[in-house]
Amino acid sequence: DKSNYLEQPIPPAPIVPAGQHVAPEILATHIAWIKGSKEIAGLMLMTMEPEIQ
Repeated sequence: DKSNYLEQPIPPAPIVPAGQHVAPEILATHIAWIKGSKEIAGLMLMTMEPEIQ
């Protein structure tokens, strides 16, 4: 069941438990993915018909 995951916003940075660290390459990949997701959402809004925006 993926609906629960799709309803939750993706955090701008990975949530890390206290005492753990995120490798810089993982953090960079996550940030790039978030940026790409925002660009896709913007493109989708720009191409929508005004009635459904």
